[in-house]
Amino acid sequence: MMGRTLFAGLMMLLCATPFSVVAQNNAAVQQQETPAKAQDAASEQVEALHAALLEGLELADFEARFTHLQPVVARVFDIPGIARVSVGRRTWRKMDDGLKAQYIDTLQQLVAATYASRFTQNNGQGFVQDQVQDSRQGVVVSARVTRPTDEDVKLDYYVRDKGIYNVVANGVSDLSLRRAEYSSIVQREGVPALLEHMQARIADARKPSQGAGS
Repeated sequence: MMGRTLFAGLMMLLCATPFSVVAQNNAAVQQQETPAKAQDAASEQVEALHAALLEGLELADFEARFTHLQPVVARVFDIPGIARVSVGRRTWRKMDDGLKAQYIDTLQQLVAATYASRFTQNNGQGFVQDQVQDSRQGVVVSARVTRPTDEDVKLDYYVRDKGIYNVVANGVSDLSLRRAEYSSIVQREGVPALLEHMQARIADARKPSQGAGS
Protein backbone atom coordinates (compact mmCIF):
# COMPACT_ATOMS: atom_id res chain seq x y z
CA MET A 1 0.00 0.00 0.00
CA MET A 2 2.83 2.38 0.87
CA GLY A 3 4.54 1.59 -2.44
CA ARG A 4 1.38 2.36 -4.39
CA THR A 5 0.96 5.67 -2.60
CA LEU A 6 4.53 6.73 -3.32
CA PHE A 7 4.21 5.62 -6.93
CA ALA A 8 0.94 7.54 -7.38
CA GLY A 9 2.49 10.62 -5.82
CA LEU A 10 5.53 10.36 -8.07
CA MET A 11 3.35 10.00 -11.19
CA MET A 12 1.29 13.03 -10.20
CA LEU A 13 4.48 15.05 -9.75
CA LEU A 14 5.91 13.94 -13.09
CA CYS A 15 2.64 14.62 -14.89
CA ALA A 16 2.14 17.99 -13.25
CA THR A 17 5.57 19.33 -14.13
CA PRO A 18 5.13 19.43 -17.94
CA PHE A 19 1.72 21.07 -17.63
CA SER A 20 3.21 23.72 -15.34
CA VAL A 21 5.97 24.41 -17.84
CA VAL A 22 3.45 24.56 -20.69
CA ALA A 23 1.31 27.01 -18.72
CA GLN A 24 4.32 29.24 -18.10
CA ASN A 25 5.33 29.06 -21.76
CA ASN A 26 1.79 29.89 -22.86
CA ALA A 27 1.74 32.92 -20.54
CA ALA A 28 5.05 34.11 -22.00
CA VAL A 29 3.73 33.69 -25.55
CA GLN A 30 0.58 35.62 -24.66
CA GLN A 31 2.67 38.44 -23.20
CA GLN A 32 4.67 38.59 -26.43
CA GLU A 33 1.59 38.45 -28.65
CA THR A 34 -0.41 41.15 -26.82
CA PRO A 35 1.75 44.13 -27.94
CA ALA A 36 1.87 42.76 -31.48
CA LYS A 37 -1.92 42.39 -31.55
CA ALA A 38 -2.37 45.91 -30.21
CA GLN A 39 -0.04 47.26 -32.88
CA ASP A 40 -1.87 45.35 -35.62
CA ALA A 41 -5.24 46.61 -34.39
CA ALA A 42 -4.00 50.20 -34.25
CA SER A 43 -2.51 49.94 -37.74
CA GLU A 44 -5.79 48.55 -39.09
CA GLN A 45 -7.79 51.40 -37.56
CA VAL A 46 -5.53 54.01 -39.12
CA GLU A 47 -5.64 52.22 -42.47
CA ALA A 48 -9.43 52.15 -42.30
CA LEU A 49 -9.51 55.92 -41.75
CA HIS A 50 -7.08 56.55 -44.60
CA ALA A 51 -9.04 54.31 -46.95
CA ALA A 52 -12.28 56.12 -46.10
CA LEU A 53 -10.66 59.51 -46.71
CA LEU A 54 -9.37 58.42 -50.12
CA GLU A 55 -12.77 56.97 -51.01
CA GLY A 56 -14.35 60.25 -49.95
CA LEU A 57 -12.22 62.13 -52.48
CA GLU A 58 -14.27 60.47 -55.22
CA LEU A 59 -17.52 61.90 -53.80
CA ALA A 60 -18.57 65.20 -55.33
CA ASP A 61 -20.14 67.08 -52.42
CA PHE A 62 -19.68 67.63 -48.71
CA GLU A 63 -22.85 65.85 -47.59
CA ALA A 64 -21.87 62.67 -49.41
CA ARG A 65 -18.38 62.71 -47.87
CA PHE A 66 -19.81 63.56 -44.45
CA THR A 67 -22.29 60.67 -44.60
CA HIS A 68 -19.54 58.33 -45.81
CA LEU A 69 -17.11 59.30 -43.05
CA GLN A 70 -19.41 59.40 -40.02
CA PRO A 71 -19.59 55.63 -39.36
CA VAL A 72 -15.85 55.26 -39.94
CA VAL A 73 -15.09 58.05 -37.47
CA ALA A 74 -17.40 56.43 -34.93
CA ARG A 75 -15.63 53.09 -35.39
CA VAL A 76 -11.94 54.06 -35.40
CA PHE A 77 -11.90 57.03 -32.99
CA ASP A 78 -12.40 56.92 -29.23
CA ILE A 79 -14.87 59.80 -29.39
CA PRO A 80 -16.12 59.40 -25.78
CA GLY A 81 -12.52 59.46 -24.54
CA ILE A 82 -11.70 62.55 -26.59
CA ALA A 83 -14.89 64.20 -25.33
CA ARG A 84 -14.04 63.52 -21.69
CA VAL A 85 -10.47 64.83 -21.95
CA SER A 86 -11.47 67.87 -24.02
CA VAL A 87 -13.80 69.37 -21.42
CA GLY A 88 -11.80 68.19 -18.42
CA ARG A 89 -12.62 65.46 -15.94
CA ARG A 90 -14.22 67.78 -13.39
CA THR A 91 -16.67 69.22 -15.95
CA TRP A 92 -17.33 65.74 -17.34
CA ARG A 93 -18.34 64.41 -13.91
CA LYS A 94 -20.83 67.25 -13.49
CA MET A 95 -22.55 66.65 -16.85
CA ASP A 96 -25.69 64.51 -16.85
CA ASP A 97 -26.02 61.53 -19.19
CA GLY A 98 -28.18 63.39 -21.70
CA LEU A 99 -25.71 66.25 -22.04
CA LYS A 100 -22.80 63.82 -22.35
CA ALA A 101 -24.58 61.94 -25.14
CA GLN A 102 -25.33 65.18 -26.98
CA TYR A 103 -21.74 66.34 -26.63
CA ILE A 104 -20.31 63.02 -27.85
CA ASP A 105 -22.64 63.00 -30.87
CA THR A 106 -21.76 66.60 -31.74
CA LEU A 107 -18.04 65.91 -31.43
CA GLN A 108 -18.34 62.86 -33.67
CA GLN A 109 -20.12 64.95 -36.29
CA LEU A 110 -17.50 67.68 -36.01
CA VAL A 111 -14.61 65.28 -36.57
CA ALA A 112 -16.33 63.80 -39.64
CA ALA A 113 -17.26 67.27 -40.93
CA THR A 114 -13.69 68.50 -40.54
CA TYR A 115 -12.31 65.62 -42.59
CA ALA A 116 -15.09 65.99 -45.17
CA SER A 117 -14.25 69.67 -45.64
CA ARG A 118 -10.49 69.18 -45.84
CA PHE A 119 -10.24 66.15 -48.11
CA THR A 120 -12.27 67.32 -51.06
CA GLN A 121 -10.52 66.56 -54.34
CA ASN A 122 -8.38 63.74 -55.68
CA ASN A 123 -5.15 65.38 -56.79
CA GLY A 124 -2.96 62.32 -56.45
CA GLN A 125 -2.49 62.48 -52.68
CA GLY A 126 -2.07 59.34 -50.66
CA PHE A 127 -1.17 57.91 -47.26
CA VAL A 128 1.91 55.99 -46.19
CA GLN A 129 2.39 54.24 -42.86
CA ASP A 130 6.00 54.54 -41.71
CA GLN A 131 6.13 52.97 -38.27
CA VAL A 132 4.02 51.37 -35.55
CA GLN A 133 5.41 51.31 -32.02
CA ASP A 134 4.39 51.10 -28.38
CA SER A 135 4.50 54.07 -26.05
CA ARG A 136 3.34 54.95 -22.56
CA GLN A 137 0.21 56.42 -24.16
CA GLY A 138 -0.66 53.25 -26.09
CA VAL A 139 0.35 52.56 -29.68
CA VAL A 140 1.69 55.27 -31.98
CA VAL A 141 1.14 54.84 -35.72
CA SER A 142 3.38 57.20 -37.69
CA ALA A 143 2.24 58.03 -41.21
CA ARG A 144 2.36 60.69 -43.91
CA VAL A 145 -0.02 62.39 -46.30
CA THR A 146 1.85 62.42 -49.60
CA ARG A 147 1.01 65.30 -51.96
CA PRO A 148 2.47 65.56 -55.49
CA THR A 149 2.63 69.36 -55.51
CA ASP A 150 3.43 70.04 -51.86
CA GLU A 151 5.40 68.74 -48.90
CA ASP A 152 4.22 65.65 -47.05
CA VAL A 153 2.23 66.10 -43.85
CA LYS A 154 3.58 64.02 -40.98
CA LEU A 155 0.91 62.33 -38.86
CA ASP A 156 1.20 60.49 -35.55
CA TYR A 157 -1.91 58.62 -34.44
CA TYR A 158 -2.14 57.76 -30.75
CA VAL A 159 -4.29 54.68 -30.31
CA ARG A 160 -5.62 52.77 -27.32
CA ASP A 161 -8.03 49.85 -26.98
CA LYS A 162 -11.07 51.99 -27.78
CA GLY A 163 -9.55 53.67 -30.83
CA ILE A 164 -7.64 56.75 -31.98
CA TYR A 165 -7.68 59.41 -29.27
CA ASN A 166 -5.20 61.94 -30.65
CA VAL A 167 -3.74 62.95 -34.00
CA VAL A 168 -0.53 64.97 -34.13
CA ALA A 169 -0.03 66.68 -37.51
CA ASN A 170 3.46 68.09 -38.12
CA GLY A 171 4.01 68.19 -34.36
CA VAL A 172 0.69 69.88 -33.49
CA SER A 173 -1.57 67.86 -31.18
CA ASP A 174 -5.27 67.98 -32.06
CA LEU A 175 -6.26 66.81 -28.58
CA SER A 176 -4.19 69.51 -26.87
CA LEU A 177 -5.67 72.25 -29.06
CA ARG A 178 -9.18 70.92 -28.55
CA ARG A 179 -8.74 70.70 -24.79
CA ALA A 180 -7.39 74.25 -24.51
CA GLU A 181 -10.22 75.68 -26.63
CA TYR A 182 -13.10 73.65 -25.21
CA SER A 183 -12.18 73.97 -21.54
CA SER A 184 -11.80 77.73 -21.99
CA ILE A 185 -15.28 78.04 -23.51
CA VAL A 186 -16.79 75.88 -20.77
CA GLN A 187 -15.18 77.94 -18.02
CA ARG A 188 -16.45 81.21 -19.51
CA GLU A 189 -19.87 80.20 -20.82
CA GLY A 190 -20.68 76.61 -19.95
CA VAL A 191 -21.22 73.37 -21.89
CA PRO A 192 -24.33 74.56 -23.83
CA ALA A 193 -22.23 77.40 -25.28
CA LEU A 194 -19.55 74.87 -26.25
CA LEU A 195 -22.16 72.80 -28.11
CA GLU A 196 -23.29 75.90 -30.00
CA HIS A 197 -19.68 76.66 -30.88
CA MET A 198 -19.15 73.12 -32.21
CA GLN A 199 -22.38 73.21 -34.21
CA ALA A 200 -21.25 76.50 -35.75
CA ARG A 201 -18.00 74.79 -36.77
CA ILE A 202 -19.98 72.03 -38.45
CA ALA A 203 -22.03 74.64 -40.32
CA ASP A 204 -18.81 76.36 -41.42
CA ALA A 205 -17.43 73.06 -42.70
CA ARG A 206 -20.48 72.72 -44.94
CA LYS A 207 -19.64 75.97 -46.73
CA PRO A 208 -17.78 75.55 -50.06
CA SER A 209 -14.04 75.99 -49.57
CA GLN A 210 -10.64 74.91 -50.83
CA GLY A 211 -9.97 71.74 -48.85
CA ALA A 212 -6.65 71.33 -47.10
CA GLY A 213 -6.34 67.81 -48.39
CA SER A 214 -6.77 68.83 -52.04
